[in-house]
Amino acid sequence: MKYFICSAALWLIILQFVQAQCNHTLVEIAAKRAGPEAVYIRDFKVKLSEGTMNNPSPVGHFQVFLNEGIKYRFTIASDENSKTFAVLQVMRRDKILGSTYDFGTHQDLQRFDMLCEESGTYNILISFNESKPGCAAAVLSLVLMDSMVIVEPNIPTKSDSAGIIYLFIDNEMNIAATGIPEGYLEVSSSNGDIIKKGGIYLAHPKKSGQMLIKVNAFNKQGELNESDSIVYKVDYPPLPQLILPGMRGNVIYKSTLPGRNNIELQTRIAGMDGVYKLLEFTLSSKMDDFFGAVANGSYLTQKQIDIIRTTPVGGKIYLINIRFSDPEGKTHLIPLQEIFVQD
Repeated sequence: MKYFICSAALWLIILQFVQAQCNHTLVEIAAKRAGPEAVYIRDFKVKLSEGTMNNPSPVGHFQVFLNEGIKYRFTIASDENSKTFAVLQVMRRDKILGSTYDFGTHQDLQRFDMLCEESGTYNILISFNESKPGCAAAVLSLVLMDSMVIVEPNIPTKSDSAGIIYLFIDNEMNIAATGIPEGYLEVSSSNGDIIKKGGIYLAHPKKSGQMLIKVNAFNKQGELNESDSIVYKVDYPPLPQLILPGMRGNVIYKSTLPGRNNIELQTRIAGMDGVYKLLEFTLSSKMDDFFGAVANGSYLTQKQIDIIRTTPVGGKIYLINIRFSDPEGKTHLIPLQEIFVQD
């Protein structure tokens, strides 16, 4: 029987929120481009604004765990109202492994195949040519004829330390099997819960360390055909960045400083909203909290607003000793965040 765990821990990281215009029609177009020999795994949708001086190349950034020996296909479709086309690139360890755009011939290929040579986490980058604004959807598929592998029972799938799932959030996983018509899967976890929701599984680890996920494949008679397992590292989600009122990127503008409005927490991981709670931070005109003012909670104090307004244009302010708490009550510290001041 041919059996596979198809990659898990697909999440994360969208730098721009997807709007309603990025509808499922684009996903269907991208999926059709994969062809009949490919099996849909997951889609990624982005809506990106035009490049600016502060953000010259807007990019949708996702992470996906791929398995060694599997042939994957990446396809992409752009909204017909976009002024240009979307480009999807796959990277690992700062090396581009594939792209839907041929930079040599300047062709928009719209798809490419990649044989995974090493199990681990890969980065998927989606952007628009010439940094134009636009809406796009990409689809990750598995090429059936080339990528199905036979896995001996109870042999763990290879993994590496980059295979990370996070506490406190929904870690999405795609788990499937072939060769068991009308059969079913039994999925279990050594750390927390893993539940099926629609066509995906959601893993919820309870503690940091490791999480062993075991999959048993049963035929329609209820007989065990194959078993497989994979181990992930479990860690705390990356700490967020403070976004002050009137701030864009790492620049704060005095003219748009609206006063004591609520401070936002910007995260790099989807599904992290509300995970961390801001406890306190110091805003200072120097890299020393002695010259600063402390805020408890997520509002600027009047002293902090005065520091921003009296800082010369082109100067810097510093956020020091930024403290967050997680759902377990554990406190996390970000030592320093540097911000430039403009009119």
